[in-house]
Amino acid sequence: MSEQPTNNNTLPTYKPSELIAIFSAALGRQNEFATLLTLFLIAVSLVALSLTGCKGGGNKGNKTSDTNESVETSTDTSTETSTETSTETSTDTSTETSTDTSETQSGGTVITPETYTITVEGGEGSGEYEEGTSVTVTATVPEGKTFVKWTAGEDDLSTDNPYTFTASANMTLTANYADIMYTITVEGGEGSGEYAYGTSVTATATVPEGKTFVKWTAGENDLSTDNPYTFTPDADMTITAVYEDDARYFAAPDGYTVNNDEEADYNQVTFDYKITSATGTYFQLAILDSAWANGYGYFKFDSTGVIENGTGVTCTDRGDGYTSVTIDLDAAAIFNNSNPEAVSVFYIRGDWSDASGYIENIAYAKVPNVKASVNFQKDFDESDYNFVSFDYKITSAEGTCLQIAILDSTWQNGYGYFKFTSAGVTNNGSGVTCTDRGDGYTSVTIDLELAKVFAGDPREISVFYVRGSWSDADAFVENVSFYKAANVKATVAYTRNFATAKQGNQVSFDYKIISGNKFNIAFMSDWSNFYSYFAFTPTGSTETGVTCTAGEDGFYHATVNFDLIASNKIHGTPGDIAFIYIRGNDWSDADAIVHNFTFETVIPTEEFAAGTGVTKAVTQKAYSSITFEYKITSEEGTYFNLALLDTWQSGYGYFVFYADGTHTAYDGVTCTTLDDGFVSVTITTANVTKIFNSTEPEGGNLQIFYMRGNATTANGLLRRVSFND
Repeated sequence: MSEQPTNNNTLPTYKPSELIAIFSAALGRQNEFATLLTLFLIAVSLVALSLTGCKGGGNKGNKTSDTNESVETSTDTSTETSTETSTETSTDTSTETSTDTSETQSGGTVITPETYTITVEGGEGSGEYEEGTSVTVTATVPEGKTFVKWTAGEDDLSTDNPYTFTASANMTLTANYADIMYTITVEGGEGSGEYAYGTSVTATATVPEGKTFVKWTAGENDLSTDNPYTFTPDADMTITAVYEDDARYFAAPDGYTVNNDEEADYNQVTFDYKITSATGTYFQLAILDSAWANGYGYFKFDSTGVIENGTGVTCTDRGDGYTSVTIDLDAAAIFNNSNPEAVSVFYIRGDWSDASGYIENIAYAKVPNVKASVNFQKDFDESDYNFVSFDYKITSAEGTCLQIAILDSTWQNGYGYFKFTSAGVTNNGSGVTCTDRGDGYTSVTIDLELAKVFAGDPREISVFYVRGSWSDADAFVENVSFYKAANVKATVAYTRNFATAKQGNQVSFDYKIISGNKFNIAFMSDWSNFYSYFAFTPTGSTETGVTCTAGEDGFYHATVNFDLIASNKIHGTPGDIAFIYIRGNDWSDADAIVHNFTFETVIPTEEFAAGTGVTKAVTQKAYSSITFEYKITSEEGTYFNLALLDTWQSGYGYFVFYADGTHTAYDGVTCTTLDDGFVSVTITTANVTKIFNSTEPEGGNLQIFYMRGNATTANGLLRRVSFND
């Protein structure tokens, strides 16, 4: 193939990519001249490409001649060109032709643009794009994420989404995301912070002292009553803990009161408490009736339990800072010395307390307070009560009885044992009345003047006692009361029997007329032999041989000396007294309390003189004590000598007495000066160590009161000599 002629005066030619770059740069400069120049260069290049293509050969290294030569070539050498250059064109210029030119059917050449691969990671828009083509990529934002930017390798491209650009090279674009973050603000608690989308948030209320958590709110919307409260946010939000006063909270010096819905005769109160104050240590509690006049307490509690008035109170550590308390009201201390019939008020006295804390789970109950085989005791202020009353109900299926005694504080004197079953009293029922209350309970009244004496000679009583070892029943025992009441009723005969006949020539007792004018009493050995009738009024008695001394609370202390009474009061030959009898009908129109009968042997008051002996004889027996009163009246004589004898060879003494008592302390001898100048003497035989004639009386028997004349220098008076059992 012949070599094509060359021409150095050829037009400049550019590849398409170069033309595009030139054009883009011109547009970027926004300069009118540059833009026109660029368009001119593009036109020239296109003409050059077109002329080259007309010669039918590749443009690599070819030069074109002037116009006439081009025409000539086309005319004169067409065959040759077609023949001689076909192989060359196919073989030598195949690569360049595929890149820069292509032949059309008419033999012309067109520009083929570059194609670029665009890869989009984390979004849409991947594909093949021709050079200069506009590409739009769109980030596919995952749930919980927010779009940040497009990057290519380490280069930041754009923060737009979608993002549009012109394809100019192969490239990989990456959509960058970040977690959606929510700002959570917790007011009144803990949990504020920044939280990623889908993350759980736990808000915990910080409950102030004395408050209780109610709910969580966001603005005007209620969220939850849970504490802690867990949720997943979907926006920035502020949540607020709502509180209200805690009804369980108490704080000194303010009082704390909880009223029960119902007032009833409960016998048990339970509650839990926790002291939270840093410095205050205790509170004082009372359980009251609705009138606040009667109740139980005050009970004093600290963090360890009850520390004052703990009878009937049990405390147990609950294990969470609280102490659980059970108060057995039947055994508990009585508030204001008044036993309430019903209770309903739980009261902490603030000015008697210094602690703050919480009280919860207050409950009132009625439970069997007497358990089979377990002792039950209720204590009262000791006094000369003449009645005891209570209600009981046996609840056990198998146990059947309660055994009850009424005792003094020494437990040496008392009444009973009274045996009670569901049917009432079944043993030692004298003086006991039982009434069906109508609700399964039995109401009991014991007239102690008529009741069986358990031991000793009870005067004042204070103990209600159920003996566990003699009782096999579970039971309610309630409304226990010791009191003084009229045991003698107007126009109603009254008989008071003694367990054993009473000896002595003098009887004393206490009485109080509540209504009416008088009662008449007799002292009976039997219905044929007795002393009667002696009339007593609200101001005493005018009967011979009877003395009355006003006491407390309207009571009188009466003494009847059978040796001094009028002869018409003696019927038959009375001996030991087996019972007393108050005649009803029109002989007695008074309601009265008549009780505390005491029998003794008394020698009447008489004078004694210096140098003259005094001898009094009584029934020979062992006496527990000898009492008498004396007053020395002489100015010169100062003492007397006394012995207590069995025979004239044995006994106790001599004891020397002066105007103000003994000058030597004798074991078993006490002296007390009375308001009227007499000295009251008590000689307790069990304690005496002064032995007469060095010989103790056999069996402790005594029968002689002997004042020795030749060892007595004083004159005086002697009265109320009594040998006591």
